[in-house]
Amino acid sequence: MTVTDAAGHIVWRGSSHVDGTFTVTTAVGTGLSLHITASGYAGSDQTGLSATPGSNIDVGTVHLTPVALPDAGFQIP
Repeated sequence: MTVTDAAGHIVWRGSSHVDGTFTVTTAVGTGLSLHITASGYAGSDQTGLSATPGSNIDVGTVHLTPVALPDAGFQIP
């Protein structure tokens, strides 16, 4: 997962804990976006987030949608 600022610059990159929670300490300002990806799932974006130093933001439960992955042995003629 990544957090980008209003200009699209990555201000944090990391992963979640085993329980799915995560902590971002380097993203401050308005116009922040949270981008979550996982292999085999469609990504999820939450935009328009704002954070002040030391603040806590609860983005709620994020549901990712499974997508079909091509079979590694399958070739298109």
